[in-house]
Amino acid sequence: MRFFVVFCFVWVMLLMPNSPASAKTPPEILSAYKAYNSALQKNDLKGALKHAKTAWKEAEKSLGDAKLTGDLAYNYGYLAGRLGEVNAAVNPLIRSADLAHLAKQDAGLIRLEREVEVSTILLAINKRIKAWKRLNRARKFAVENNIDDSVFAGELMVLQSRVMASKANIVAENSNFPTSQEKVQSKSAQFSADALEVFSKHPETSRKSYIANAHKLIGYSHERNKEWRQALLAYQKTMEIQKTFRDFNDRSYMTTIGRWINVRTHFMHDISWEEAKIQGLCECWPYHQESNIKAIPIERIAPKMPREAQTSGFSIIKFDLDDAGNVINSEILQSWPKKIYDKPSIRALKKWKYETKQDGKDGAQRTGIVVPITYVLTGYLTGDPV
Repeated sequence: MRFFVVFCFVWVMLLMPNSPASAKTPPEILSAYKAYNSALQKNDLKGALKHAKTAWKEAEKSLGDAKLTGDLAYNYGYLAGRLGEVNAAVNPLIRSADLAHLAKQDAGLIRLEREVEVSTILLAINKRIKAWKRLNRARKFAVENNIDDSVFAGELMVLQSRVMASKANIVAENSNFPTSQEKVQSKSAQFSADALEVFSKHPETSRKSYIANAHKLIGYSHERNKEWRQALLAYQKTMEIQKTFRDFNDRSYMTTIGRWINVRTHFMHDISWEEAKIQGLCECWPYHQESNIKAIPIERIAPKMPREAQTSGFSIIKFDLDDAGNVINSEILQSWPKKIYDKPSIRALKKWKYETKQDGKDGAQRTGIVVPITYVLTGYLTGDPV
């Protein structure tokens, strides 16, 4: 959405025949930008990316350090990032952030917005140290310019939280001192808590994805500290937000469900379902989507934990039963992490036995049965919680 705001602004300034910007803009830039605009109108995003790059490069040659150069760099870098060309996005986004001060209005906020995109791209290519340095500089700038309570500053806080959560994983794996990991994890949670406070001041302009990730990172911190109820509630809040804008197959949404299922397993270990509900456990998918009477299992063989597993996870399996109570037509509906738990789940399911059709209750479900299988690792290895 913000990209189109920037795009429309530059479009008005460059393409209106009588505008001052059009009169001063070298023809090479105008030509490339018109081609970029035309490609966007045709939904030719790869073509638009090519022309956006040309427009930026021409601006660098003709104008150098100029506001328009920064705007065109941002257009190209932003589009490259959204199309998965993350390595190509780095330099133009950095350039756009470094030139943000040339804007006549809201230069500080424009810089923070662009620093969000820069840091996001750097994290996508695992440049955490470089991202952390830019995040710290941007936050310092925000404080010095009294804009640290802006939405963009809140988004920077979420990214800082994400970096610290990843660092906590590394510390936990390589340190014999649990307090070190807990200290880093606590900092991660605090960044997210601060971000949520900022977002609460700007409900209309705060992005749901950042609000959801802030709750998720807080949940991850509680999970690492084995604070199961707090983690459960944080993940449930994340899922509640994510389901309003994410497709169920989205990686981020699936990761949240995976973390929630893991925490749910620990949380439910010593308490009843009724007590768990009193303490806040929701009736969330996939546990309560089937309300009809199912066939009764006689024997369920636990699957083996695959050697390559590095985190807890789950498989949701749909299957039918034959008249003798054997599992048939098994199908993985969802699995997280992808492909790690598919095979052991299917292998275990083939050994399951249910009551025969003759012995079962009249009307008991024997087709389209959905069952979750949960895999729980007590330790954590490196990985991105988001």
